[in-house]
Amino acid sequence: KGRHEPAAVIAAQTMGMLGGEPQASLLGSREKTSLFNAALVNGTAGHVLDFDDTHLEALGHPSVCILPAALAYAEWQKLNGARLLEAYLVGFEFWCRISLSMGEPIMMRAGIPPPPWAALEPQPQWVSLWA
Repeated sequence: KGRHEPAAVIAAQTMGMLGGEPQASLLGSREKTSLFNAALVNGTAGHVLDFDDTHLEALGHPSVCILPAALAYAEWQKLNGARLLEAYLVGFEFWCRISLSMGEPIMMRAGIPPPPWAALEPQPQWVSLWA
């Protein structure tokens, strides 16, 4: 359902204009784009309805950051389900440890949990480190 929300549609249209080799699927469609574009569009679609998982101690939604990147990379490299799951679990652990290391005072300064670690968000190429 999130794939058809305005934010996800705009993301998909923008990535379509940017182009890219057809390496990974846009979930909910027959379209393929680069693994980076697919991770962005699929992550947007996954987050847009705000039904994310929540890690209360790490103050965030790790799966919507990790799974789209892992799925895109796994499709591109034709990884099996076990390797995809392993990459997801390692990414989840990494995300939570980075977030927890920041400490609650840093995370809550703005009154909401901002992502100061956004520059460290798992990217498709990171999956190759543990896939």
